[in-house]
Amino acid sequence: MFGAGVKQAKFLGTLVATYTFVEKDAEGKITGVETVVTDPTEVIVNIDDDNPVPPVPPNPPNPPGPDPEPPAPAPLPDSPLGIVQPSIDAYDAMKSPTKAVSAILIAENYNLVKNKIAGQEIKNLSEAYKQLSELNGKSLRNNKADFAEWNMWDQVIKKNVYDLYLAKKLVSIEDYIGAFAEIANSLSYAVEKK
Repeated sequence: MFGAGVKQAKFLGTLVATYTFVEKDAEGKITGVETVVTDPTEVIVNIDDDNPVPPVPPNPPNPPGPDPEPPAPAPLPDSPLGIVQPSIDAYDAMKSPTKAVSAILIAENYNLVKNKIAGQEIKNLSEAYKQLSELNGKSLRNNKADFAEWNMWDQVIKKNVYDLYLAKKLVSIEDYIGAFAEIANSLSYAVEKK
């Protein structure tokens, strides 16, 4: 450049671009408007003559598309005895940050006792509950779980199991295989759906 007294200058600036996207239906009516603002970008502008060229803004972002459909929730586990939903509801009411790990351990304990009943290692209900109590207590202590919250869950389970007993749906020790399976499955499901 051969201008007298013209100096080159550099300026540091911030560039922000705003784009507005309009959605129209087949009749041309506006059905939606969304404005997208780009993140601020630092730019260096060189000015070395009387007609500086401003920097070119970045390419506009892609227009927003429709929100994707959330995946369908997994179906609840089979629950012929009706224990699954109350168990899940009681689990969901807990606020403990360790509840998922505890639930997995308790589900394993119910499956273990269920399998011992099926293998005839446990022959009466008092022995089944004694083992569950010991296993669950150990799991909760090792996980530093909130005993009060799990006690509330346990009360829901006991009420449902007792109601089934009164309705003569749980008569023999073998009948508890299905109940314990529903309890284990409900906890596994509750953890997975989160």
